[in-house]
Amino acid sequence: MLKSEQSYKEKHLKALLCSRRRCRQLQQRLSGKERRFQKHINHEITTYLVKKAATNKNSIAIEDLTNIRQRTNQQPRSKKERRLSNSWAFYQFRMFLAYKCVLHGVKLILVNRCIYKPYLPQMFAYSSDKR
Repeated sequence: MLKSEQSYKEKHLKALLCSRRRCRQLQQRLSGKERRFQKHINHEITTYLVKKAATNKNSIAIEDLTNIRQRTNQQPRSKKERRLSNSWAFYQFRMFLAYKCVLHGVKLILVNRCIYKPYLPQMFAYSSDKR
C-alpha cells in the first residue's frame, strides 16, 4: 500500500507540473493578443484615411485626444463602454496617423475640442438645397 501511494503521488505531481506548463504556455501565447489586435486595427484605419486624403488632395483634422479618458470617464456609462474606451490605444492611433501623413504629404491638423465645440453644429449642418 505504501508503494502504490507513493506512485500515485508521483503521477499526481507529474500531471500537476504538466498542467502548469500548459497554462504558462497558454498565457504566454495570449499575453499580447489584444495589443496586437489594436495595433493591426489602428494601422488599417490610418492607412485607409491617409490614402483617401492623399488621392483627394485633402487634409486630415482630428480632435486632440490628450486626456480623453479623464473627459469621458466623468459621464455615467456601462462597464462595457468604459472598458472599450479605456483600453484603446489613442496615442498609438495618433502616432500612426502622423507618420503616415508625413510619408504621403498629407497635412494633419489637431483640433482643440474646447475651441470648436460651440461651432460643431454649424460645421456639420447641411441645408436641403446642397444635397
